[in-house]
Amino acid sequence: MRRLSHGEEFLVPKKLFLHFYVCGLLSFVVLYLGAYFAAPTPMDRNPSLSHSTTLVLLVIHLSRRFYECLYVHRWTSQSKMHLVGYLVGIMHYILLPFVFVSVPYSQVAVPSLYVRDSESLSSQWGIITAASLFCLWAQYQQYRHHCLLARLRSPNNDTNTFKSNSNANTTSVVYSLPEGG
Repeated sequence: MRRLSHGEEFLVPKKLFLHFYVCGLLSFVVLYLGAYFAAPTPMDRNPSLSHSTTLVLLVIHLSRRFYECLYVHRWTSQSKMHLVGYLVGIMHYILLPFVFVSVPYSQVAVPSLYVRDSESLSSQWGIITAASLFCLWAQYQQYRHHCLLARLRSPNNDTNTFKSNSNANTTSVVYSLPEGG
């Protein structure tokens, strides 16, 4: 059991986080294009404002994280994650779009959770706008902090390591505190 949880052969590079966001974006595209063309009526092709806003915000998040993995993060060769965590992450992002799938209105036997009448829609605008602005602000803050953390590592990913004096084969990553956030 110890070998399974701590064995080097079950570790993968953390730069494979990129796969999470590729899977998430592809899963969204495939699922929503399929759902759009499979919808039995035009009404089923137009989700509510809150549903659409949530989808847009999530796609922004996935796209931002994809960008960060490519251009912001500076992974070291020592940055590893367990294979099980990697596989769970892949499954999470593949299944994530299914949270937003709703049964077509023509097949709903109970009232829909999505409100479409204009009176309720106008009262939702304030809440949706405030929630969207907060989400976008939080996205920006997370991006900003990832940039701050990435700057702590030099462009050459492994130069922030040092050899221990007691054992020439042992290396450690040097950590420092970020400033400015």
